[in-house]
Amino acid sequence: MEEELSKEDIKEPQKVPAETEAPKDHSETKKVQEKKEVDEEKPVLEEKKPAPEEKKPTQEEKKPAQEAPKKAAHPKVEKHHTGTTKTHSHAPRKRHQPFLSTPLISMIVLVVVLMAFNEFQIISLTGAVAGGEKTKTYSASEKLQNVNFAEIKSTGHAVAAVFPVEDIIDTQSAIDVIIPTGDPVYAEQLGISYDDPVTGLDKLVPLEKAVQLEGEEQARYINLVSNPYGISCEFCCGVGPAGASKDGRSKCGCKHNPAVLGLTKWLIQNTEWTDAEILYEVLRWKSLFFPKNMVELGLKVAGGDTSSLAELPGMVGGC
Repeated sequence: MEEELSKEDIKEPQKVPAETEAPKDHSETKKVQEKKEVDEEKPVLEEKKPAPEEKKPTQEEKKPAQEAPKKAAHPKVEKHHTGTTKTHSHAPRKRHQPFLSTPLISMIVLVVVLMAFNEFQIISLTGAVAGGEKTKTYSASEKLQNVNFAEIKSTGHAVAAVFPVEDIIDTQSAIDVIIPTGDPVYAEQLGISYDDPVTGLDKLVPLEKAVQLEGEEQARYINLVSNPYGISCEFCCGVGPAGASKDGRSKCGCKHNPAVLGLTKWLIQNTEWTDAEILYEVLRWKSLFFPKNMVELGLKVAGGDTSSLAELPGMVGGC
């Protein structure tokens, strides 16, 4: 009996359904839930994550950009309220070249200065020409009162007509008669001296352009310079004893010819001298410019010895 009860009482354990099985490990479930929560929170965090700051270029990075050619396009960055940036590329601006360059400006200034200087010189000469009273007549000798211009056919004839060649007996006396010393009576007006013929030459040359004659004065001038009276640069340029043509134009462009022509003009306009006195004065200056030739003419006219003329200079002043 006992054996039977024991068999009945002792039953095999019943299988628990799958649904009622013990739950799996809670740690795994927790990990799944945490991952899900992280995934749900990640977009929110990413949305709140601030935009990275723009990296400012260093001095070394700026330097190459500054040294880049100007022709390269320079991007222009404009910031908008959205926080984003837009880059606009513009074509390089052409550099406008100045209308007047520095060398050209310097040349213009130089030309203006030279023109102003020339104008000042002309004004000064014009003032000397127009200012003051006319110099009164003076006679170097009585011969000047009786000069017959119709008999003058060369410079030698002119020397014999206006210089006291009868006082010439040798070279030294010829020098004393022909070549003047000291200051002329118009020295203050023109600032010249017989003792400095080179400076005198430079100051007489501009008179040929500065002095303007009209009417009777112009007729006197043409008569004196276009006839063979010796008012010329014949000893340096070979133009002969007449320095100008019948219209009054100079035959030579050297310094000596305009110097004697200019002095002739000035004496006609600013003195009361006769044509013979003017011829005498101009030939004295010609003697300063060509001492050897003029003294030789004086000796020949007077019948004196010309052997010692080699000691005299042939020409004074540049041609």
